[in-house]
Amino acid sequence: MTQEECTVIFEQMGFFETQEDGYIIYCYEPEEGGPYLLATDELGEGPKPGAPITIACYSPEDVFLWGREFKNIGLLQELYEQSNKGKNFFAALQQKHEQA
Repeated sequence: MTQEECTVIFEQMGFFETQEDGYIIYCYEPEEGGPYLLATDELGEGPKPGAPITIACYSPEDVFLWGREFKNIGLLQELYEQSNKGKNFFAALQQKHEQA
């Protein structure tokens, strides 16, 4: 999988591309002004194809709330598909975190 293909998958899941400390990362904000998710690699840099992905949840005040790691983007995409194509994605991620 290329970086471009990785970007397309994130966009299909409702993430948008943003920059943090010079790295491209992906943000998911289900409600404006609510908690949001950042997708990075384990070092907080941009996710790389085939590498583990860290999903970190932050409050609207930018306070870290919780995090969850996925072995690869395919597993994250699978959870997205299982969550009614994103309608329950945020809740499904939070539930995954609570089960860990």
